[in-house]
This record gives sequence, C-alpha cells and structure tokens, in this order.
Amino acid sequence: MKLEGIINNNIYMTNGRTLYISKKRGGVEYLSTLPNPKSRLNRAKYNLKTGGIEAKIRRPFTGYVHSVNVWPINEEVIFANAYRSLFVSHDGGRSWKHSLELPESSGLRGIMPCGLCHKDGIVYIGEYIFDEDSNPRILATDDFGRNWVTYLELEGIRHIHSIQTDCYSNDIWVTTGDRNDESVIGILRDDKVEVIGTGSQKWRAVQPIFLPDAILWGTDVPYEDNHICMMKRSNIKSTNKNVKTLHTTSNPFYYATSINDWAFFSTSVSANRDSTAPDGAYHESNNYVTVWGASSSSEYQNWQVIDRFGLKQTLSRRLNLTSFSANSYIFLDSYDDTIIYNPINTENNNNKLMKFHLAGTSS
Repeated sequence: MKLEGIINNNIYMTNGRTLYISKKRGGVEYLSTLPNPKSRLNRAKYNLKTGGIEAKIRRPFTGYVHSVNVWPINEEVIFANAYRSLFVSHDGGRSWKHSLELPESSGLRGIMPCGLCHKDGIVYIGEYIFDEDSNPRILATDDFGRNWVTYLELEGIRHIHSIQTDCYSNDIWVTTGDRNDESVIGILRDDKVEVIGTGSQKWRAVQPIFLPDAILWGTDVPYEDNHICMMKRSNIKSTNKNVKTLHTTSNPFYYATSINDWAFFSTSVSANRDSTAPDGAYHESNNYVTVWGASSSSEYQNWQVIDRFGLKQTLSRRLNLTSFSANSYIFLDSYDDTIIYNPINTENNNNKLMKFHLAGTSS
C-alpha cells in the first residue's frame, strides 16, 4: 500500500490504481480503481506504468514504481493522477472523471505528491516536467476539476516540486528545482511567485514545514550532503534571510509533516545519477532511508531517528542495473498525535503503513 492522504482521521491509500480508505472507526474499505483511459495497445502500456497486472509482474525486477497520487480535498472531492492522466471524484472516490491530461514530458509520477493544494475554493497543481525547452505551469480550477486555466508559467525553472498552503499565514508556498538558478522557494502572490530564496542548492527543496514563527525545509541534492534548514518568518522580507542549518545527512530530504511542535522529514535514495549534477560531482548516499524528528524543546537542533530502513535488493540492484531500479522513499502524513510513515522499496516493512505516536512508540 502507498499512503496518499488523511482527511478527518480517515487514511487514504492505494495499491497501484486501486484506492482504499482506512476509517477512523476501524476497518479498510475498497473504494474504486482509477480508470484506464487508453485504448488498444496503449492500455497495456498504461497498465505497465500505473500499477496494472503488468506493473506487478515487473516489481521483483525494478521495485515499486511511483506513478499514482491521490489528494483528498474533503470527504467528497478527491483528485488523483495515474501517470499523465488527472482524475477527479465528486462522490468520495467511488467514481472518477478524467479531468486533465498532463504534459507529455511529465515524469512517471505525473505530479509530485506535494504538488497540489487547495485554498479558498481553488485547487492548484504544479507541473513536474522534464522538457528543458518548456516552462512548467501552475494550473488552477475553481470548480473542482471541471475546468482548468493556466494560472502562471514559470520561466527558467525545470519543474515544480511542491505547492503548499501555509496554515499560519494562509500563503501558498512554491518550491522548484533543480539547478542552482532553477531552485526557488517562494510565495504565490499577485499572479507571480515572489522569490524568497534562489541561486544555490540550499534553496532546492521538496516539501516545507510551516511553524508559527519559522519555515523548515530539507534540501534535495543527490550529489552533496543535505541539510534541514530554518528561516524565521521575521526574515522572510529581509535581504539577509539568515537561514540556519539544523541538521546534516548524506541523503536527500523529500517528504515532511508536523504535529504540534514536532517536525518530521524523510530521506530518499535515488537509483540513478542526477542529470543536473555539475560535471564530476558525485556523492555517496547511505543505503537506507530515514524518518527524522525534532521538537521545539531543542529549538529543532536535536534530530532523532524515528525509524530507518535498508533498501530492497531488487533483481536490478543485484545485477547493478540501476537505470532499471526505482527510487526508495518514505511518504509521511499525520493526524492528532500520530504520524503515518510509509517506506517504499525497502528491505523491511516495504509498502506498509507504520505509525509513530508522540508518546514514543511505533507500530
């Protein structure tokens, strides 16, 4: 299972294109399977990429390939993508309508899991494309997926990592990558991205965490050490952002969540070399993925290992055919005093939903 999102303590998860819900009162319920919108030979190709029988057959060789995301807006409206097809459900995930086709250069995951947000009745998505000659767009819908418009086109950017609503300021934050000048952390204001920081890998982030008085993010740089950074809100408009490094590790940071005064980040392992790395740049990552956590009691200086997983030794990894290997991640979300973490392509607890309670126990 892959963790997708949590609404009202109900946990949404997928197995390929099939959606389930784990309800707060207990029990797992099948909701539906995302449709295959293709015809003839293209149906098999689509299944291979999005978790059909064909994809399951190849998993022992490649590992789990991430190509499906689900975003519950509320208990009725849910968005989902399978590869380049974006769908919307208006009945709690029981039926789906094709809403949008993403650009041809989109990666297998279509959109990043943190690349969709909802604010004031408008849903925004950020394109995760790989065409060096195109500019990624922020698209918006004010009728829950019936119609989409181009809200903004980002010039000089490779792709969009996240679009996230700040629960304290109500701003929408955008993170992008991947080269130095393409790496931006900014705020969506007045039909443009107001750049808060750019110009180095320090600003290459995936999913930020919003605190009452600060913003945290982890860097996503496969060819350097990576850092958890903090910027005080009082410095957002200052020339000197005074970004502090809180923690350093070998692996890139991807996903994040928070509960009360606790912050959590997870690291990843990429199977392939970063195509945007400078010539000669190489960095040896640790062969495990980790959930890190820290609280305000240490001023977010003391980062603890919540859990850690070694990489799944797929056939492609054992044969050193890394170009055929899928990346390893840990998806994160939270509710009440509990975080849900979901290791993908790991040796132990692979594709399982794990819980960590702030009282300090995992299950």
